[in-house]
Amino acid sequence: MEKNYKLKDIPYVKMDFQEIQRKLDEFAERITQAENYETVKKILLESQELQREVNENHTLAMIRMYQDSTDEYYAKEAMEQDRELALRDSSKLNQALISSPFVEDINREFGEEFLLILDKDNRLLSEGKELQVKEQDLMNRYQKLKATMKFEFQGKTLSEGELRPFREDPDREVRRECLKVMYQGYLDKKEEFEEILNELVNTRIGIAKANGFDSYLDYKNLEKGRREYGEPELAAFRKQIKEEVIPLMKVLYEQQKERLGLDKLTVCDYNLIFPDGNPKPAGKIENLCRAAGEMYHKLSPEIGAFYDEMLAHELIDAVQSPNKITGIGFCTTLDKTGMPFVFANSDGTMTDVSVLTHEMGHAWQAYCSMRKQPLEEYYWMANDLVEIPSKTMELFAYPYAEAFFGKDAEKFLYMHQYGIISELTFYTMVDEYEGWLYTNPQAAMKERCEKLEQLFREYNPGVDNSEFLEEILAGAMLFGNMGVYMYPKYLISYVLSEMCALEFKERMDENPGQAWKDYKLFCETGGSMEYVSILKQSGLSPAYVDGTVARVLTGLKQRLGI
Repeated sequence: MEKNYKLKDIPYVKMDFQEIQRKLDEFAERITQAENYETVKKILLESQELQREVNENHTLAMIRMYQDSTDEYYAKEAMEQDRELALRDSSKLNQALISSPFVEDINREFGEEFLLILDKDNRLLSEGKELQVKEQDLMNRYQKLKATMKFEFQGKTLSEGELRPFREDPDREVRRECLKVMYQGYLDKKEEFEEILNELVNTRIGIAKANGFDSYLDYKNLEKGRREYGEPELAAFRKQIKEEVIPLMKVLYEQQKERLGLDKLTVCDYNLIFPDGNPKPAGKIENLCRAAGEMYHKLSPEIGAFYDEMLAHELIDAVQSPNKITGIGFCTTLDKTGMPFVFANSDGTMTDVSVLTHEMGHAWQAYCSMRKQPLEEYYWMANDLVEIPSKTMELFAYPYAEAFFGKDAEKFLYMHQYGIISELTFYTMVDEYEGWLYTNPQAAMKERCEKLEQLFREYNPGVDNSEFLEEILAGAMLFGNMGVYMYPKYLISYVLSEMCALEFKERMDENPGQAWKDYKLFCETGGSMEYVSILKQSGLSPAYVDGTVARVLTGLKQRLGI
């Protein structure tokens, strides 16, 4: 790739997956026959090069599909690649490495985590290939359905991304009508959303059973890298959230109700934090990107130079477009090019800044890992670790709030910290809901909607949903929940990670230079260590340990004045 390349210039190559499978099997055979470690290492590095090429082309198709959901070519390419990747069988290659007489040499050079990751993949993906393809097809179908929804509002036809800002309009009638239109839009496609969820639940349980798991939750926890902990620890963590965070949320809702001058806070009110409107970024996304550049250069010369490189290659796409996939920001990697890519769909709200800084945290971690770690498997961390750099970067942005928000800086700081408490409750609620969903797979859709509504009330004390209860019980709240459909057992990672991010924030306030060094080391480590080990190396606490939530929230509570 030439020095001055742009994202749009990176060529997309249609992969021959039959040839890829042939090469994978050939690698396995050659490793089995290898007579010395140097030969094994050579073949391993060859397989890594192939993996980088495959991953890059899959990523390019996905990026271009997300950038324009109306582009049928890349939508088709991305879906075909998803299917082919689900069918791809690396189990022989993985097993050849795991069973190699040169295991000690592999562990010595690359660390023990590598072969543990390969063993995990074999346990998760060896069987049920057709079901894995079906799951991917269903998720793509949901994503396409959600991305192409249109809503008639105030005489205009809007995408969901364009509609969402009206959820926090200072005019209550506008908020109410917005939520009504949004919920009705989901209910208009009720049959499709119900069918997709029904099939997803059964398909996912089928995948787990095909691979020898009695519980889909155990299967998914292993996939998320939770080798040394699982449902018992997550249940104990949820208990801490209920005991320590829900009471805080109740206080914040009461303050919000009084601030807005309402008799009761309803589901169409709780997105509005200030009566004169939530904080707005000081300018369009281009201005925010410039402000981010100033921030990163002040944080560290290294991340400042990295950010400049991202902009130079057009590897940040955050401008608003009605054709973009909505409701999601993400960071991914172009493994062959050796750079991350950040995607967002700005809407002029506070989240433009939060998403940009969050995804840049991911990008910095990926960039550091790609330069420090020798293996693809180490570029990204396990889910409960990978959200720590991103959540931390959001907090590191606090001293630069004025550059992003101007006169609304103080409102932003309050609202972001308010949002932390809100996210802790929402994501924990979804995790508890998923636990119920996959242990009660035969539940009717009516029961599924009732369970979500019951948990919503439990985790959001003080929010009245009676005005929209009929729509919620019909599925409007469930159908729009991307976590349930797209990312089962993932959202709890944000909650676990927020605990560690708050610890990093306290360190940054006390000793910025040392905190940045610790943060950079954490990012460089990538996926080369498992959860408990990397936290120990970084002086952080496993979030599920009893007492952690109360201790970590002390500073946040003080800043919020509760």
